[in-house]
Amino acid sequence: MQRTSLGIIAFVLVAALVGAGCSGSPRADAATVKASSISTSSFNRELTALRDNKLLAQAVKAGGGSISDGKHLVSSSIAASWMNQVIVQKMIDRTFAAAHKKLTAADRAAGKTLAQGSFGGAKTFAAFPAWFRNLEIDRKARTVAVTKTTAAQRAALYQSKFAANAAQCPDILLIIQVPDATTADAVIAQINAGASFSDVAKRESIETTTAAEGGVAGCANDPSIPAELAAAVTGLQPGAPSKPVTVSGSTYVATVEPYGPEVLAAEIATAAQTEALLAIQRPYRGDVHVNPQYGTVKFVAGTGFTVSPPKTPATLDQPGGKVAGAPTTAPTGATATTATTAPPAG
Repeated sequence: MQRTSLGIIAFVLVAALVGAGCSGSPRADAATVKASSISTSSFNRELTALRDNKLLAQAVKAGGGSISDGKHLVSSSIAASWMNQVIVQKMIDRTFAAAHKKLTAADRAAGKTLAQGSFGGAKTFAAFPAWFRNLEIDRKARTVAVTKTTAAQRAALYQSKFAANAAQCPDILLIIQVPDATTADAVIAQINAGASFSDVAKRESIETTTAAEGGVAGCANDPSIPAELAAAVTGLQPGAPSKPVTVSGSTYVATVEPYGPEVLAAEIATAAQTEALLAIQRPYRGDVHVNPQYGTVKFVAGTGFTVSPPKTPATLDQPGGKVAGAPTTAPTGATATTATTAPPAG
């Protein structure tokens, strides 16, 4: 079942990595962010790590994308997308340093979870070399550290961006997708024993997008909700589990909760992090330059920096791209990833 939209901001940790290539003919810098440079050699090393992760290639291929066609280092849109991640990370790192912050164990744990999630899970992330994993965990930990928000900030954000929706959407539909009716019965038993529907959804639901938000699937009165689910939650007490529901061959347990900050906690936290990331990026307008072999950068007021792949034949998919010490042949049929929700930190 596709999730119905609440019209709430979500942000992308790893942009869609699909498309065409980048050259391995090195220049002094891949990009500059004010006085900080991103060297071509270090950037290409990261691209090689993306290309050589076979599990990532399989996941991306399943999504219809392509990491490499076997002739180039990686596709031009992967290079542009990853460049976007890295330049924003430079800004995050400068903010972290300027605030004289220190990473806590909780930051590192959250950073590891975020890094794993950005590549589709722990198994795919574990397939990267150790240096790349450590780099990404530290990056994501610094991202967590500089985008933390207080309860008061989240409450203010709810009032300014979310509260008005309650008139049109008085109740939220929450779902837990399970593999079979037996699992559904076990899930229902957990909730009836006192576990919250949201907590069980995070642990048990195989529909990962809604699971990450405690089962939130949209407005309960949305006309696009399947009739079977709408019927199952009619008359339910808030938070009480429905009987197992089958929709198009998939099994669900559902409930409803009043539209409010408690059930929307993950959405509000995501929106708060988005605001924090935009605030970090705004001072760098005009101070970011990207080597044209990787793409063109621009700042968009509502979304931050975006790097678009190069379009001219001179910079698009130059054959024979290589990185010192890396295999000279890209894996045949390797393909790319469409990612999910979180800060654009590379």
